[in-house]
Amino acid sequence: MDLIKNMLGIFARHADRSTLLDVLQQTSPEELDAAVMRLKKKAQGDDLREAYMQLLGVAPLEHFGVLKQVYMKHFTH
Repeated sequence: MDLIKNMLGIFARHADRSTLLDVLQQTSPEELDAAVMRLKKKAQGDDLREAYMQLLGVAPLEHFGVLKQVYMKHFTH
């Protein structure tokens, strides 16, 4: 039973990260800082960080400066 609960928890976290990534991808670079601040209040830090790292992997190169700035502000402490 514990194994099943653990597996369900893993799948739930994966779904949350996918949803977070969707939100981040739909956010313009200009609004990304505010969106991350809102998401930090609702999501677990590790899940949001993982989704943001996935965003870095698929975002256009011209957005890298803004993405780096937001990452440094919210995810490095």
